[in-house]
Amino acid sequence: MARAARLALLGVALWLGGCGFHLRGTAGFEETPLSAVYLAAGAEESEMAAALETALSQVGVRRVTSAEEADARIVLHRYSERRRVLSVGEEARVREYELIARLVFSAQAGDDGWRVPRTRLEAMRDITFDPTQVLGRTREQEVFYEEMRRGLAQRVLRRLNAQLRAADG
Repeated sequence: MARAARLALLGVALWLGGCGFHLRGTAGFEETPLSAVYLAAGAEESEMAAALETALSQVGVRRVTSAEEADARIVLHRYSERRRVLSVGEEARVREYELIARLVFSAQAGDDGWRVPRTRLEAMRDITFDPTQVLGRTREQEVFYEEMRRGLAQRVLRRLNAQLRAADG
């Protein structure tokens, strides 16, 4: 029985690999020339900056405290989180929300290096709301925002990676 399960798992893994599927990972930064990045962010962007710093450290890029010692500078111009009512149920109670996280950033390598102009990224997630589960739903909403910040950080890394490849091109 265990052998059959292993063979089935191996078959699924081979099938997924053959169709081009791969796990979301480090945005292809394994061979990046970046080793240090200066990250400029205000107080409102601190949670997003922390998520981006974590994503950068996972690919071997460290955050430095001055722009002079950095290979590139990333500026988080604005980050916001909000929710919007999607549907209302009986007795005019909210049944579903849409969570929205927006990031505006730019990046540049040195004074005359590659440049990512001011770019707006957005992540959205729908959640149902049950008024009898307020505490659980509040924590669930926080978890969704954390996931969206991580996703936005990965998208920033992919933009940087694309710009680096184009500059090396």
